[in-house]
Amino acid sequence: MCKPRKPAPWTSSPSDLWGLTMLVSIPPTGATMAQQRINKSGNQSWGYGGQSVQITGWTPDGTNPGTVSGNGLQVAQAGSGVATGSIQIGGGTVPGTVTLRKNATTASNGTQLGTVSAGPATGVYTITTGTITLAAGDIITLWYTVGNDMGKTVTAASTFIDWLPV
Repeated sequence: MCKPRKPAPWTSSPSDLWGLTMLVSIPPTGATMAQQRINKSGNQSWGYGGQSVQITGWTPDGTNPGTVSGNGLQVAQAGSGVATGSIQIGGGTVPGTVTLRKNATTASNGTQLGTVSAGPATGVYTITTGTITLAAGDIITLWYTVGNDMGKTVTAASTFIDWLPV
Protein backbone atom coordinates (compact mmCIF):
# COMPACT_ATOMS: atom_id res chain seq x y z
CA MET A 1 0.00 0.00 0.00
CA CYS A 2 1.26 3.46 -0.93
CA LYS A 3 1.58 6.01 1.76
CA PRO A 4 1.11 9.66 0.93
CA ARG A 5 4.28 11.67 1.02
CA LYS A 6 4.47 14.22 3.79
CA PRO A 7 4.60 17.82 2.65
CA ALA A 8 7.83 19.69 2.96
CA PRO A 9 7.83 21.99 5.99
CA TRP A 10 8.01 25.12 3.81
CA THR A 11 4.98 24.10 1.66
CA SER A 12 1.61 25.53 2.50
CA SER A 13 -0.16 25.08 -0.83
CA PRO A 14 -2.87 22.39 -0.78
CA SER A 15 -1.94 21.46 -4.35
CA ASP A 16 1.46 20.24 -3.11
CA LEU A 17 0.18 18.40 -0.05
CA TRP A 18 0.22 14.97 -1.63
CA GLY A 19 3.10 15.53 -3.98
CA LEU A 20 0.80 16.42 -6.87
CA THR A 21 1.02 19.46 -9.06
CA MET A 22 -2.21 20.98 -10.23
CA LEU A 23 -2.57 23.50 -13.05
CA VAL A 24 -5.64 25.67 -13.02
CA SER A 25 -6.78 27.85 -15.89
CA ILE A 26 -9.22 30.58 -14.97
CA PRO A 27 -10.78 32.52 -17.85
CA PRO A 28 -10.47 36.28 -17.50
CA THR A 29 -13.55 38.02 -16.19
CA GLY A 30 -15.22 40.43 -18.54
CA ALA A 31 -13.61 38.95 -21.66
CA THR A 32 -14.68 41.16 -24.53
CA MET A 33 -15.81 40.37 -28.02
CA ALA A 34 -14.07 41.81 -31.03
CA GLN A 35 -15.53 44.65 -33.05
CA GLN A 36 -17.12 43.51 -36.31
CA ARG A 37 -17.75 45.50 -39.48
CA ILE A 38 -18.86 44.89 -43.04
CA ASN A 39 -18.55 47.43 -45.85
CA LYS A 40 -20.65 47.98 -48.96
CA SER A 41 -19.02 46.58 -52.06
CA GLY A 42 -20.00 48.46 -55.21
CA ASN A 43 -22.93 50.77 -55.78
CA GLN A 44 -26.58 49.74 -55.62
CA SER A 45 -29.16 51.54 -57.75
CA TRP A 46 -32.84 51.16 -58.37
CA GLY A 47 -35.27 52.95 -60.59
CA TYR A 48 -38.73 54.01 -59.58
CA GLY A 49 -39.25 54.60 -55.85
CA GLY A 50 -42.10 53.86 -53.51
CA GLN A 51 -40.33 50.78 -52.17
CA SER A 52 -38.18 49.48 -49.33
CA VAL A 53 -34.84 48.11 -50.47
CA GLN A 54 -32.43 45.98 -48.47
CA ILE A 55 -28.87 47.16 -48.92
CA THR A 56 -26.89 44.22 -50.33
CA GLY A 57 -23.40 43.47 -51.59
CA TRP A 58 -21.27 43.42 -48.44
CA THR A 59 -17.68 42.45 -47.78
CA PRO A 60 -15.83 41.95 -44.45
CA ASP A 61 -13.86 44.97 -43.27
CA GLY A 62 -10.07 44.61 -43.49
CA THR A 63 -9.41 45.80 -39.93
CA ASN A 64 -12.45 44.50 -37.98
CA PRO A 65 -13.81 41.73 -40.22
CA GLY A 66 -17.38 40.65 -39.70
CA THR A 67 -19.26 37.72 -41.18
CA VAL A 68 -21.64 38.50 -44.04
CA SER A 69 -24.85 36.46 -43.84
CA GLY A 70 -28.36 37.13 -45.13
CA ASN A 71 -27.17 40.43 -46.65
CA GLY A 72 -26.14 41.70 -43.24
CA LEU A 73 -23.64 41.42 -40.40
CA GLN A 74 -23.87 38.19 -38.41
CA VAL A 75 -23.01 38.72 -34.74
CA ALA A 76 -20.35 36.22 -33.68
CA GLN A 77 -20.90 36.19 -29.92
CA ALA A 78 -23.77 37.04 -27.59
CA GLY A 79 -23.41 40.17 -25.55
CA SER A 80 -24.01 43.90 -25.25
CA GLY A 81 -22.77 46.51 -27.65
CA VAL A 82 -23.58 49.38 -29.98
CA ALA A 83 -24.75 48.81 -33.56
CA THR A 84 -24.14 51.41 -36.27
CA GLY A 85 -25.41 51.53 -39.82
CA SER A 86 -24.23 54.19 -42.24
CA ILE A 87 -25.38 54.76 -45.80
CA GLN A 88 -24.37 57.20 -48.53
CA ILE A 89 -27.24 58.04 -50.86
CA GLY A 90 -27.17 59.95 -54.14
CA GLY A 91 -29.59 60.86 -56.88
CA GLY A 92 -33.30 61.51 -56.82
CA THR A 93 -35.18 64.41 -55.26
CA VAL A 94 -37.47 62.83 -52.67
CA PRO A 95 -36.49 62.14 -49.03
CA GLY A 96 -36.51 58.63 -47.61
CA THR A 97 -35.88 56.67 -44.44
CA VAL A 98 -32.90 54.52 -43.47
CA THR A 99 -33.59 51.67 -41.03
CA LEU A 100 -31.27 49.36 -39.12
CA ARG A 101 -32.96 46.02 -38.33
CA LYS A 102 -32.17 42.77 -36.54
CA ASN A 103 -33.11 39.41 -38.08
CA ALA A 104 -35.22 40.99 -40.84
CA THR A 105 -36.00 39.39 -44.19
CA THR A 106 -38.27 42.27 -45.23
CA ALA A 107 -38.35 45.95 -44.33
CA SER A 108 -41.24 45.35 -41.94
CA ASN A 109 -40.25 42.24 -39.97
CA GLY A 110 -37.51 41.51 -37.48
CA THR A 111 -36.69 44.12 -34.85
CA GLN A 112 -36.11 47.76 -35.71
CA LEU A 113 -32.91 48.93 -34.02
CA GLY A 114 -33.04 52.51 -35.26
CA THR A 115 -34.11 54.82 -38.04
CA VAL A 116 -33.08 58.15 -39.54
CA SER A 117 -34.70 60.42 -42.11
CA ALA A 118 -32.64 60.89 -45.26
CA GLY A 119 -33.06 64.17 -47.07
CA PRO A 120 -33.57 64.48 -50.80
CA ALA A 121 -29.99 65.60 -51.38
CA THR A 122 -26.92 63.42 -51.64
CA GLY A 123 -25.50 62.67 -48.22
CA VAL A 124 -24.34 60.23 -45.56
CA TYR A 125 -26.95 59.14 -43.03
CA THR A 126 -25.97 57.21 -39.90
CA ILE A 127 -27.92 55.30 -37.25
CA THR A 128 -26.22 54.46 -33.95
CA THR A 129 -28.09 52.53 -31.29
CA GLY A 130 -27.61 52.89 -27.59
CA THR A 131 -26.24 49.82 -25.81
CA ILE A 132 -28.28 46.78 -26.85
CA THR A 133 -27.97 43.03 -26.30
CA LEU A 134 -27.69 40.65 -29.24
CA ALA A 135 -27.47 36.87 -29.44
CA ALA A 136 -24.82 34.93 -31.34
CA GLY A 137 -26.11 34.51 -34.89
CA ASP A 138 -28.31 37.62 -34.93
CA ILE A 139 -28.08 39.41 -38.28
CA ILE A 140 -28.04 43.21 -38.53
CA THR A 141 -29.34 44.58 -41.84
CA LEU A 142 -29.69 48.02 -43.41
CA TRP A 143 -32.76 49.14 -45.36
CA TYR A 144 -33.70 52.22 -47.36
CA THR A 145 -37.29 53.25 -47.99
CA VAL A 146 -37.90 55.96 -50.56
CA GLY A 147 -41.06 57.73 -51.56
CA ASN A 148 -42.14 58.15 -55.16
CA ASP A 149 -38.72 58.94 -56.66
CA MET A 150 -36.44 57.80 -59.43
CA GLY A 151 -32.75 57.11 -59.73
CA LYS A 152 -31.57 56.56 -56.16
CA THR A 153 -28.08 55.09 -55.65
CA VAL A 154 -26.39 53.79 -52.52
CA THR A 155 -22.66 54.19 -52.93
CA ALA A 156 -20.00 51.97 -51.37
CA ALA A 157 -18.19 54.95 -49.82
CA SER A 158 -19.31 55.51 -46.20
CA THR A 159 -21.79 52.61 -46.30
CA PHE A 160 -21.21 50.02 -43.57
CA ILE A 161 -22.70 48.03 -40.67
CA ASP A 162 -20.70 47.89 -37.44
CA TRP A 163 -21.04 46.03 -34.11
CA LEU A 164 -18.93 47.37 -31.24
CA PRO A 165 -19.14 45.27 -28.05
CA VAL A 166 -19.03 47.13 -24.74
